[in-house]
Amino acid sequence: MKSFRKILSLFISFIMAFSMILIYPMTAMADGGTSFATAVQATNSGSSYTISSTVHSRYFYFIPAESAAYTIYSNNSDFDSCAWLYSSDDTVTAIAAGDDENGFAFSISVNLTEGTKYYLKVSAYGNVTDTFNIIGKLQEETPNIQIDYENEKLTGFVSGDTYTINSITTTPDSVSIDINEDWFGANISIVKKGDGTTITDSSAQSLTVPSKPSAPNAVVVNETYSGANDGEITGLDSTMEYSTDQTNWTSVSGTEITGLSNGTYYLRVKATTDSFASSIETVAIGTDDSEPEETPNIQIDFENEELTGFTSGAAYSINGTTTTSDSVSIDIDDDWFCDSLSIVKKGNGTTTTDSTAQSLSIPSRPTIDNVYIDLNTNSIVVTCDDSGCEFSIDGKNWQDNGTFTGLESGTEYTIYVRKKATKSSFRSLSDKEIVTTAENKSTSGESSSYYYTITASAGDGGSISPIGSVSVEEGEYKTYTITPKGGYRIENVTVDGDSMGAVESYSFENVNEDHTIKAEFEKSDTPNEDTSKDNTGNENTGEDTNNDNTGNKNTDESLENTFKDISETDWFYNDVLNIYDKGIMSGITDNEFGPSLPTTRGMIAVILYRLSESTEKTGSSFSYVASDKYYYNAIGWAEKNGFISGYDNGMFGPNDNITREQIVSILWRYAGSPETENCNTLKQFNDYIDISEYAKSALAWAYEEGIISGKGNKNLDPKGIATRAEVAKILSSYLEVSE
Repeated sequence: MKSFRKILSLFISFIMAFSMILIYPMTAMADGGTSFATAVQATNSGSSYTISSTVHSRYFYFIPAESAAYTIYSNNSDFDSCAWLYSSDDTVTAIAAGDDENGFAFSISVNLTEGTKYYLKVSAYGNVTDTFNIIGKLQEETPNIQIDYENEKLTGFVSGDTYTINSITTTPDSVSIDINEDWFGANISIVKKGDGTTITDSSAQSLTVPSKPSAPNAVVVNETYSGANDGEITGLDSTMEYSTDQTNWTSVSGTEITGLSNGTYYLRVKATTDSFASSIETVAIGTDDSEPEETPNIQIDFENEELTGFTSGAAYSINGTTTTSDSVSIDIDDDWFCDSLSIVKKGNGTTTTDSTAQSLSIPSRPTIDNVYIDLNTNSIVVTCDDSGCEFSIDGKNWQDNGTFTGLESGTEYTIYVRKKATKSSFRSLSDKEIVTTAENKSTSGESSSYYYTITASAGDGGSISPIGSVSVEEGEYKTYTITPKGGYRIENVTVDGDSMGAVESYSFENVNEDHTIKAEFEKSDTPNEDTSKDNTGNENTGEDTNNDNTGNKNTDESLENTFKDISETDWFYNDVLNIYDKGIMSGITDNEFGPSLPTTRGMIAVILYRLSESTEKTGSSFSYVASDKYYYNAIGWAEKNGFISGYDNGMFGPNDNITREQIVSILWRYAGSPETENCNTLKQFNDYIDISEYAKSALAWAYEEGIISGKGNKNLDPKGIATRAEVAKILSSYLEVSE
């Protein structure tokens, strides 16, 4: 009977074991390898496990304290259970498995290695609770503690378990603990403590805790006065942060923190994922017992070329340079003309701080337009188109009258001319000219030569040229030109008190005595007629015949390009066609424009004459400007209106090439000499120093308005010859901005 029961029992065990094999295969992966991560620590005094109908397997881990043979077994005899043993080095294939011969409990005997982590998987079928035992000495797992730099913690502990850190026992109530100040910059030894009976202490984990970075070395600037909120902390960078309570930290965005009130501030280098925050530097911003100086109110004394309004003996900074005035005024430095000054009254360092800056713009000096010099034997007569000119023969003593008498004949003198200063304008720079008075001819044999004086004057409404006193050699002649202003006509010309009528010119021939000539004008709606000839030799009726500098007439009025020497790829293409279409410039032939050819002074006079659509016929007073030339009326018109001036020797030079600064200056006068917004505009150009003083305001205006631009490499080329293409561009741009 026992034999039968035993056979039956073995059969049932075989059947159950076979079914268990089918349900619980002998690999970890069949049960989901991730379950090893949920394994709990086993002891050698009986580890309890519960199996349910839904959870058929439980996982445990243990670490042998020595290399030896270990036995793992279950005493259960009421239900069938089995187990598999895995190494941490291979959690896929079991290194051993167990099920006793009775088929109800498992038993595994195997040689294990000290310090190696092993996993045990226990399985059963049904709702059961049991324990298993491990015969052999066990050890706690070596900790794997990590550093949390940003929160200054050690993390990776098992909450509630006991550890020693550098032999000091601690039981974390969470997975992290704060880093002790003594641990920074030190090597610590971390041991997980065993239970004292069944599991021994773990091997020690050696962990190096880096030191904290050095604290910032900041510089503090106090508030200048209470409530100024202008305290500063400098010497910082973007790796740092600051706080007022050591709890809420703000990142530093630059090299300084500004706009601070008085108080305590905390600074540190920010923590990163691999570096601690630095030690904290504590700084205090105080309040200086001082007030800011009053903002200066400096004024310009144009007549004396001074800045005035300073406090004598007080320190100021002007554009960053400190100066102390010993009076209420200081001289204006040459570098300040046409510049903006920042003027600060300096604090005394104890009771006052620096003032807010006063911004003061210093205008440029004015320029002189046309100056005329008449040389006589014992006198020099200097006149100026501008009102308010003053004159000197030594550069020191100045007079409003430009007549210098009592001079030596045939002697060299230096004449100085400048505009006088006014309440609102500086004096101009001096124009100087070296001239020689006329020389008296000495008697020789029975004949002798003398010089006589002719004095010319003009009433309101026109001019006479030359004006003033002129010396004429005996037997020579002198011609005078009389020109009415717009809306006036010549009423009468008197010579030595005798009426000559409304003549436009008068010549003294075979001069052998002193003379006077005076022109009178009257208002009239009908100007005097001009029967001079244009450059074709035809009578000039005042109409614009669109003649170019060759005398050819171009009748093409369309924008279609008829010039073979320009193309759409040229930078000046549209400008040339625009100016040509408006009849302001013509070609040098019917099908050539000549874009690279220079432009002469005579051409510019004609171009402006056409641009103005003037029909005025005014003779020129310049020497060698013949009345039969195409530019005759244009030069006279431009001279009369002050757009163009001649040379000091009375010549105009109509065939001389014109420079870029000359044409812009002429166009500037034509536009009414508008003021510039910023005199410093031209200082950006490398060749600024080459610009003539008279042309600076004109070039600044033209550049600001987009009428002229640089020529590359930051050069303006003011004295470069203006080509016909450049002139077309300048004129086209001017028309665009003036519309």
